[in-house]
Amino acid sequence: ADLQLPWTLFVSTEHIDTAHRNPVFLARRFLHCASDGTYEIPHLGEPLRLNGTRHQLAGNVVNRLRRLPLEAAKSAVAAMTQAVDTAAANFPSERFLTWDQVRALAKRGVTIGAHAHWHWAMHGGEGAETLRQQAERPRRRIEAEVGPCSHFAYPFGNKGDVCTAAWRAVRDAGYDYAFTTLS
Repeated sequence: ADLQLPWTLFVSTEHIDTAHRNPVFLARRFLHCASDGTYEIPHLGEPLRLNGTRHQLAGNVVNRLRRLPLEAAKSAVAAMTQAVDTAAANFPSERFLTWDQVRALAKRGVTIGAHAHWHWAMHGGEGAETLRQQAERPRRRIEAEVGPCSHFAYPFGNKGDVCTAAWRAVRDAGYDYAFTTLS
């Protein structure tokens, strides 16, 4: 049966274009799959000591990582990725849709909205140019692939993940609707 409900799918275009995994997924993969030991991860402060139970540490590290500016977060995640045997920690379910799959959903009536280009928090620690690109780039890519794009969902969307400059960047990029997880 054809999908008849008014659904919106929010996509991060960098991940569709490159098939790179989400940075938070990569951090969690490191925190749960890396060998026990001590790791120096740039921009996170003190060395990370992985041993035994890691659930609480994972939440703490991901929260610290999300507060970093995008470029610092990319550097930290790159170091984490190098420390994991990716063959042993490969989770196919974490792959992103392809443009063909996104187009097929759009043809079935799903509205395609933007979820920022890099799927990274648009907080006050980001520069104006990064915020602008996070808002403008996905709209251009979505419109080139599937047509008009008037919806935006802020990555993570929690308190501290969206700043006033991000709101302005999304507004200035021409979206009609923007969403967070906050009421």
